[in-house]
Amino acid sequence: IYFAKINASYDAELYSFGKVDTTPRPSNIINFRNYDQIWLMTPGFCDEESRNCRGYEKWHQDEINEIIEFVKGGGGLLLITDSGMRKSEYERVGLKVINKILTGVGYPFNQIQSCVCGCMEGKIQETVIEEHELTKNLPGFNVNAAAVLKCRYEYYSPELRYKLPEGVAGLINYRGVPVLILRNRIITLTDTTPMMDPVNTDPNFMKLLENIGNYFRGGILIIWEDSCIWNTTFTSQGSLYCSNQSSVKPEDNLIIKNLQSKGYDVDIAFHNKEINMTLLNEYNQVWLFRPGWCELSYDKFSRASQPYCSSSIRWSNNELECLKDYAGGSGRLVIFADYSPNLPKRVVNTLFDYLDFDFLLINGFEKGVYTTDIVDHELTKGINRYPVRAVGVVKLRT
Repeated sequence: IYFAKINASYDAELYSFGKVDTTPRPSNIINFRNYDQIWLMTPGFCDEESRNCRGYEKWHQDEINEIIEFVKGGGGLLLITDSGMRKSEYERVGLKVINKILTGVGYPFNQIQSCVCGCMEGKIQETVIEEHELTKNLPGFNVNAAAVLKCRYEYYSPELRYKLPEGVAGLINYRGVPVLILRNRIITLTDTTPMMDPVNTDPNFMKLLENIGNYFRGGILIIWEDSCIWNTTFTSQGSLYCSNQSSVKPEDNLIIKNLQSKGYDVDIAFHNKEINMTLLNEYNQVWLFRPGWCELSYDKFSRASQPYCSSSIRWSNNELECLKDYAGGSGRLVIFADYSPNLPKRVVNTLFDYLDFDFLLINGFEKGVYTTDIVDHELTKGINRYPVRAVGVVKLRT
């Protein structure tokens, strides 16, 4: 156990577990192989000069390397950190050492200079305890002024980066996050923002839609959730607005006009009444544009103030069952998901559940870039790069 300052009261409590050594300096431990686990109490905190630690020596890089190699070799590490709050006053802490260790052992996040949970008021906060071997017989766990860890990436989805469910392929990806997903005869697109832009009609996005039409073949029914031709987003208060402040019919969208001009048989329907199998079976493929996008306006806000969703109705479980039966038969289904802060995900995730998908939509991120992480496939033919605007992130179910 390494302490910035040795506190003898800890020793008496810990000796009941077996052999316990304590040290104020990691370099005093000559051979880590003599130990099964190392506990580090706020390592490197005193590197912050404003903390004015007395008798403290800064960590050396070789000491940090020893810790990392110990963990990579199978050793256990308990890393205990803190926010630096003391008597409702925030004091900066040295984070270079702890973040080098976190990075070195493969954690996706770093500690930042911040605090959560009763920082200024000093109140004890209760936590939610997940069932695990580490929490066995733990009746409760309270925190006060906890440290903040921030992901080093804008998103983190290691499950889909390294392991895709059987029968699922990420054909277009951005830094490991799938943008175009093919699961048997169902396509999921996690970024629909380019569809909503009538001016900057990216040719790669338009080519993808053409490829989808060719891949599934036959007549296309597009079920439109809202009447805004631009990307409908939520304000900080949760209300909806259209960036050009005008409501335009979806058939006026230039991308849909392009599909029709290329000979694709495209019909459009608003979700202003329940869909049924009779309607679905008239088409070889059904494209769902942002299903459930308008649900926040139903639940929390007056529909009269939501002109772009005023004709849309709430999706029922009967409709989702119909879509399941349609996809399970001869129908082909394309789900256009999206991301926006506070975006309702009930419909998309319920549909994923009905379709026995191994993943669900959890959050997302906004970007204005292109990705070239494109798998060679019939769906990506002729696409050299793909626009990434506002991507919904999916995660494997646990």
